[in-house]
Amino acid sequence: MNVIEISEIGKKVSYPSCWEELNREQLLFIIRQGLRLIAGETSVLEFKVLVFYHLAGIKRGRKHNRRDKFLTREEYEQKYGNVVLAAETVSFMFAEMDGELVFNFDCVTNLLPTVRIGREVFHGPDTALFNITFGEYQVADDYYRKYMESKDESDLNALCAVLYRPARSGVESGDIREEFNPHVCLKRAGKFRKLSFEERFVILSWFSACDHYFKSGEIEIDGRLISLAPLFKQASDSGEEDNSEGLGLTGILLGIAENGVFGTVEEVKRTNLYSVLLRLYLWYLDNKRLEKMYANGKSK
Repeated sequence: MNVIEISEIGKKVSYPSCWEELNREQLLFIIRQGLRLIAGETSVLEFKVLVFYHLAGIKRGRKHNRRDKFLTREEYEQKYGNVVLAAETVSFMFAEMDGELVFNFDCVTNLLPTVRIGREVFHGPDTALFNITFGEYQVADDYYRKYMESKDESDLNALCAVLYRPARSGVESGDIREEFNPHVCLKRAGKFRKLSFEERFVILSWFSACDHYFKSGEIEIDGRLISLAPLFKQASDSGEEDNSEGLGLTGILLGIAENGVFGTVEEVKRTNLYSVLLRLYLWYLDNKRLEKMYANGKSK
């Protein structure tokens, strides 16, 4: 948490310094302002000031604003100069891209573990999608890509319905959500129209952040950091035209099923996503060792 002393109100205030420290109300306020920023309805500076006031719990009423008319230019610049400096501490939701600051949700912790639509409660996946199946990820990824291309909210609703499901009844299996069924999720997708766009945008952005995390970052397995990035390199990067990477997730699914390590295609779909990725990673390491052995043999 950030702690700062505000001379105007004569007290110290603490406020979140990262996505993970936000409560639900603060999260949705930032997303609401972020959507205004993306739409060009506000500036980065105004965004930061508004978010700073909100997170710090400082209310600026109309009476407070009217007092500004009686300030000298020097007093005005000093007062709001301090605010601007304080607002600069609220920068965790930005990333630099091509020399410009852009709004960026990069948190893999699920900040919306549940959503409510009417009387129904829907539960989302765990941090970094650790408890979703390969088949669930495959369908969610498809709806995510469709929405990013067309901006059709029916695809966004379907993505939310895939990830957020009612609690299962009976014995839990490490996932409180009912078993994934793409047909049931598609039928239920219409309900998510009633969920605020801010909440749906959080789900969309969170899925994207998790996707980026395991495709380009490092994950910890048994205390050891490993990178799964080599599994997701484009076929053009490797110079190979005929490989499972070129076929995307379908190619991975068929390749894993053909090996039989997790069973049939349907059984692979029901397997945990990270279990599949780690198996691929082990095969990748084996192939690299064989390539090295072959290269050393040829050089002799």
